[in-house]
Amino acid sequence: MRKLDFGFISDYEFWLKSVRGCAQNTTMKYLGNFKKVIHICLKKGWIQRDPFLGFKMSKKEVVRGFLSMGNVNDSPAQYAPVAFLGILLSSKRRAATNNAFISQLNIFN
Repeated sequence: MRKLDFGFISDYEFWLKSVRGCAQNTTMKYLGNFKKVIHICLKKGWIQRDPFLGFKMSKKEVVRGFLSMGNVNDSPAQYAPVAFLGILLSSKRRAATNNAFISQLNIFN
């Protein structure tokens, strides 16, 4: 924990961008989550100094274009198997949860 300082945070940012290949906003998301953990450690007294003190975290604005009618028409067929699988899995999970709940009530046993 003693090596957790501003230099470590800067090196971690560099590692995320260079080795992991993360973009600016993804890197800042990872660092934001790490900062939450650090603040919990500060509140519990596990570390004495905030390594993020003076560290600037900025996201870049992303401009997204509009979908064309071609994209809209092509998308459902392209992603239908994945969407169907997601619906199937969520309905099975919901049914299993409901069955477990009903069996715990002992109404139908």
